Amino acid sequence: MFDVFNRLFSKEIVRLGLVVVFILLIVFGLGVRFLNKNAQTNANSWLQGDIERFKSNKDIIFSSAFENESMELKNRLEEQFDMVRNRAKTHQTIMVFYYSKYYMAITLATITGIIASLMLLIISKKGWENTNKYIITIFLTFSGLTAYFSAFPTLFDQKSNIEANKKLYANYLSLEDKILSYVVTKEGQDNKVIELNVFVHKIDVFVEKTNQLPIELNHDGIQDTVDSMSNRINSN
Repeated sequence: MFDVFNRLFSKEIVRLGLVVVFILLIVFGLGVRFLNKNAQTNANSWLQGDIERFKSNKDIIFSSAFENESMELKNRLEEQFDMVRNRAKTHQTIMVFYYSKYYMAITLATITGIIASLMLLIISKKGWENTNKYIITIFLTFSGLTAYFSAFPTLFDQKSNIEANKKLYANYLSLEDKILSYVVTKEGQDNKVIELNVFVHKIDVFVEKTNQLPIELNHDGIQDTVDSMSNRINSN
């Protein structure tokens, strides 16, 4: 058994393959997991107040100004209020998800790119023929990883998805506060009385305009990545 392993590891191609496997294990086993967790921890810390806000259900309490309003309209506003809170929570979750992936991708693309550049510097001084094969293997592996992680933000349109969900999240939080203020005052932001049926319709109009779930993919990013890799290879 030991003789088999000795013969196997005596082959250079196997040792080079193990270098690649080791790098991939470090990058994906440690780097990806650590950066994803770190990004989520940071985002949750920044949004701690809002996260606590959604941990428990919240009921709206109508002031005495609504005592003559029908129960059907009150129930409808309560349904809208719950829906607004659920949508705000949904967009918050999607925003944090995309942020963590975006943070991970650009960080690892930068780190792997720096390492690949250092290896390329060594290769450029000695030439491909005279450079240690381990250096070349490390360069090729980290160049592939750089292309892989660099493609993430474009392929999954991460920046646009973050911005779109952040905007909707903020809009729904604002709407939640408006509803809470309205059930106390029965007034709009201009301090004028708004009848409950009118307010309910306004909520419907707002929800209809913002009825979207921004989760976009960009297939054009595949070609962009291929072109980027071709340019990198040609420049070398």
